[in-house]
Amino acid sequence: MKLTLYNAISVDGFIATKDGDTSWVADADWDVFESLCYQYRNLVCGRRTYEEMTEDPDIDQTKINYHVLTSDPQTHNQFKYISQLVDFYKENEVEEALLIGGGIANASLLK
Repeated sequence: MKLTLYNAISVDGFIATKDGDTSWVADADWDVFESLCYQYRNLVCGRRTYEEMTEDPDIDQTKINYHVLTSDPQTHNQFKYISQLVDFYKENEVEEALLIGGGIANASLLK
């Protein structure tokens, strides 16, 4: 199982402002990011990133499987610990996934 980390953050550690604005990100960067999302199909992210991604009208949600790292898992695609996600991937023979953040989700891999 291969997990690739994709980081796109600002100096303060967030890609979006508190109101969700990401206008500082160049269109070319968004194009690369979207291409990677479709290439990997399996995306690992934190709850806030998940909420932002699923509200983006430019992303074809039917082409992506989200797996959310959260302190309060409530659905089949949410996990409290990265080890639970890895077990899920092994059981379902998922070969690769893309970790897209945010900061808390990224940091969970360092522990």
